[in-house]
Amino acid sequence: MNTNRAALATALLLLTTGCVAPTIGDDAATTPTGEQVYQTQCAACHGAEGRGDGPLAQRLDRRPADLTQLADGDAFPRAHIMGYVDGYFRDDAGQVMPQFGPEMAAGQLVPYDIGDGILTPTPAALIRVADYVESLQAE
Repeated sequence: MNTNRAALATALLLLTTGCVAPTIGDDAATTPTGEQVYQTQCAACHGAEGRGDGPLAQRLDRRPADLTQLADGDAFPRAHIMGYVDGYFRDDAGQVMPQFGPEMAAGQLVPYDIGDGILTPTPAALIRVADYVESLQAE
Protein backbone atom coordinates (compact mmCIF):
# COMPACT_ATOMS: atom_id res chain seq x y z
CA MET A 1 0.00 0.00 0.00
CA ASN A 2 1.37 3.44 -0.94
CA THR A 3 0.68 4.99 2.46
CA ASN A 4 2.75 2.32 4.21
CA ARG A 5 5.58 2.73 1.71
CA ALA A 6 5.58 6.49 2.30
CA ALA A 7 5.70 5.99 6.06
CA LEU A 8 8.51 3.48 5.75
CA ALA A 9 10.51 5.67 3.37
CA THR A 10 10.14 8.68 5.66
CA ALA A 11 11.08 6.67 8.75
CA LEU A 12 14.16 5.24 7.02
CA LEU A 13 15.22 8.69 5.87
CA LEU A 14 14.91 10.02 9.39
CA LEU A 15 16.84 7.10 10.85
CA THR A 16 19.66 7.34 8.34
CA THR A 17 20.02 11.12 8.61
CA GLY A 18 19.70 11.24 12.37
CA CYS A 19 16.67 13.52 12.25
CA VAL A 20 14.29 13.50 15.17
CA ALA A 21 10.75 14.66 14.61
CA PRO A 22 9.93 17.49 17.02
CA THR A 23 6.45 18.15 18.33
CA ILE A 24 4.40 20.73 16.48
CA GLY A 25 4.86 23.21 19.30
CA ASP A 26 8.66 23.27 18.90
CA ASP A 27 8.73 25.48 15.83
CA ALA A 28 5.09 26.33 15.12
CA ALA A 29 5.78 30.07 15.04
CA THR A 30 8.28 29.78 12.17
CA THR A 31 6.30 27.32 10.03
CA PRO A 32 4.22 29.23 7.48
CA THR A 33 0.45 28.92 7.55
CA GLY A 34 -1.27 26.74 4.97
CA GLU A 35 -2.60 29.81 3.24
CA GLN A 36 0.91 31.32 3.05
CA VAL A 37 2.30 28.11 1.54
CA TYR A 38 -0.62 27.92 -0.88
CA GLN A 39 -0.33 31.55 -2.01
CA THR A 40 3.44 31.16 -2.50
CA GLN A 41 3.56 27.72 -4.13
CA CYS A 42 0.11 27.01 -5.61
CA ALA A 43 -1.93 30.12 -6.42
CA ALA A 44 -0.03 31.07 -9.60
CA CYS A 45 -1.51 28.01 -11.31
CA HIS A 46 -4.49 26.98 -9.18
CA GLY A 47 -5.69 30.54 -8.50
CA ALA A 48 -6.18 32.47 -5.28
CA GLU A 49 -9.39 30.57 -4.53
CA GLY A 50 -8.21 27.19 -5.88
CA ARG A 51 -10.39 27.03 -8.99
CA GLY A 52 -7.58 26.27 -11.45
CA ASP A 53 -7.65 29.79 -12.85
CA GLY A 54 -4.34 31.27 -11.70
CA PRO A 55 -2.41 33.75 -13.85
CA LEU A 56 -0.14 30.99 -15.22
CA ALA A 57 -2.98 28.55 -15.96
CA GLN A 58 -3.51 29.78 -19.53
CA ARG A 59 0.14 29.10 -20.39
CA LEU A 60 -0.05 25.43 -19.41
CA ASP A 61 -0.86 22.56 -21.77
CA ARG A 62 -3.34 21.21 -19.24
CA ARG A 63 -5.55 23.29 -16.97
CA PRO A 64 -4.62 22.98 -13.27
CA ALA A 65 -7.07 21.07 -11.10
CA ASP A 66 -9.99 22.86 -9.50
CA LEU A 67 -9.01 22.31 -5.87
CA THR A 68 -12.47 23.29 -4.62
CA GLN A 69 -13.90 20.03 -5.98
CA LEU A 70 -11.64 17.42 -4.35
CA ALA A 71 -13.94 16.25 -1.55
CA ASP A 72 -16.22 13.30 -2.23
CA GLY A 73 -19.19 14.14 -0.05
CA ASP A 74 -17.76 14.67 3.42
CA ALA A 75 -14.54 12.76 2.64
CA PHE A 76 -11.49 14.82 1.78
CA PRO A 77 -8.70 12.75 0.16
CA ARG A 78 -6.02 14.14 2.50
CA ALA A 79 -3.45 11.34 2.07
CA HIS A 80 -3.74 11.47 -1.71
CA ILE A 81 -3.47 15.26 -1.81
CA MET A 82 -0.44 15.29 0.50
CA GLY A 83 1.22 12.54 -1.52
CA TYR A 84 0.51 14.33 -4.79
CA VAL A 85 1.88 17.68 -3.59
CA ASP A 86 4.93 15.92 -2.14
CA GLY A 87 5.42 13.97 -5.36
CA TYR A 88 5.18 10.52 -3.81
CA PHE A 89 2.01 9.38 -5.62
CA ARG A 90 3.23 10.46 -9.07
CA ASP A 91 5.57 9.07 -11.65
CA ASP A 92 5.70 12.50 -13.35
CA ALA A 93 5.05 11.05 -16.81
CA GLY A 94 3.14 13.89 -18.44
CA GLN A 95 2.78 15.79 -15.17
CA VAL A 96 2.60 19.56 -15.33
CA MET A 97 2.63 20.23 -11.60
CA PRO A 98 6.06 20.26 -10.00
CA GLN A 99 6.82 18.17 -6.92
CA PHE A 100 7.06 20.23 -3.74
CA GLY A 101 8.48 17.51 -1.50
CA PRO A 102 11.99 18.98 -1.28
CA GLU A 103 10.69 22.45 -0.39
CA MET A 104 8.26 21.07 2.18
CA ALA A 105 10.84 18.70 3.71
CA ALA A 106 13.23 21.59 4.34
CA GLY A 107 11.01 22.75 7.18
CA GLN A 108 9.88 21.22 10.44
CA LEU A 109 8.79 17.57 10.61
CA VAL A 110 5.99 16.63 12.98
CA PRO A 111 4.38 13.30 13.93
CA TYR A 112 1.16 13.03 11.89
CA ASP A 113 -1.52 10.36 11.49
CA ILE A 114 -3.16 10.46 8.05
CA GLY A 115 -5.85 8.11 9.25
CA ASP A 116 -4.08 4.77 9.42
CA GLY A 117 -3.22 5.01 13.12
CA ILE A 118 0.51 5.41 12.43
CA LEU A 119 2.33 8.58 13.46
CA THR A 120 4.66 9.42 10.59
CA PRO A 121 7.19 12.29 10.53
CA THR A 122 5.60 14.69 8.05
CA PRO A 123 6.54 18.22 6.96
CA ALA A 124 4.43 20.69 8.94
CA ALA A 125 4.06 22.89 5.85
CA LEU A 126 2.58 19.95 3.91
CA ILE A 127 0.01 19.33 6.65
CA ARG A 128 -0.89 22.99 6.77
CA VAL A 129 -1.30 23.36 3.01
CA ALA A 130 -3.52 20.23 2.95
CA ASP A 131 -5.62 21.78 5.74
CA TYR A 132 -5.91 24.96 3.71
CA VAL A 133 -6.89 23.14 0.51
CA GLU A 134 -9.53 21.28 2.51
CA SER A 135 -10.90 24.67 3.65
CA LEU A 136 -11.35 25.63 -0.03
CA GLN A 137 -13.82 22.82 -0.72
CA ALA A 138 -17.13 23.95 -2.23
CA GLU A 139 -20.12 23.25 -0.08
